[in-house]
Amino acid sequence: MNEPVRLRPTVRNRLCEGPFGLVWEDLTQALQTEGYTATTIRRYLRTGVRFGEWLVQHHIPVADISAATVEQYRQHCGRLPSGRLPKAAQGLPHLLALLRAQGVVRTDDPSGKSTACEQWLQRYAHYLHTVKGAAESTCDTYLRSARRLLTHCFPTDQVQWETVTAQQIVTFVQQEAARHSGLGRRIPAVAVRAALRFAVFSGERVTGLADAIPLPRLWKHAALPAQLTPAEVERVLHRSRGTSPTALRDYAILLLLARLGLRAHEVGQLHLDDIQWATGQLLIRSGTAQQVRCLPLSQEV
Repeated sequence: MNEPVRLRPTVRNRLCEGPFGLVWEDLTQALQTEGYTATTIRRYLRTGVRFGEWLVQHHIPVADISAATVEQYRQHCGRLPSGRLPKAAQGLPHLLALLRAQGVVRTDDPSGKSTACEQWLQRYAHYLHTVKGAAESTCDTYLRSARRLLTHCFPTDQVQWETVTAQQIVTFVQQEAARHSGLGRRIPAVAVRAALRFAVFSGERVTGLADAIPLPRLWKHAALPAQLTPAEVERVLHRSRGTSPTALRDYAILLLLARLGLRAHEVGQLHLDDIQWATGQLLIRSGTAQQVRCLPLSQEV
């Protein structure tokens, strides 16, 4: 049974009054069918609200939306310091794909056929969303890396993986890693490995390329420890006790991390409705797997 998608009245009104007002319920149903959580669907719908309002401000009819229009809007939104897209632009490619399927947005770009690299990226985006069920932030990171990888390996826009050499992969990963610091230096290697896995999934010949991907060395004590001992965890909990609302909130967050093993983003996505008081359970909505799981709500938590 799909979880109901509850929208604030103001968001609902803006949706109904915007250029996508006639199809937003169909979009919601399509996203539910593909297994997206209510939280993700709400974020995508809010993206549709802001994108629609931007179209109205710039006097762009929905029927005239093209790849250039989308890129112009994304540039308008900018990027966060981390390099990721802000919430106002997250999920837009998937949203537009659904709009095209509904016949609201034209399929063909008036500037001509999409390039081979763009077609590959579109298939990769669909794979990340529907097959892997990756979170939006993960999709954004992997797609940005894949776009640069294709530009590096296929400057003539002919996607032929059998011509790619291990040295090309090594050079690209090293160049990308140099732009990061700390644990972030490993992100390019992980993203490239994911792109190569999709290439294999698609039937491309990329034998040995994944084995050539270098992992940057992380010096000991160069970053925060990856894990704490049980004694260290107890000391952190003991020092975090307090009676103020902020202290109680922080202590509850630490308990969720320590006792239930939740990830930080899972704690950040919790709502009061996720606490099942009658059954003593906590609903955890995973953005990566797009699934909901139940965990016991202990007396301490």
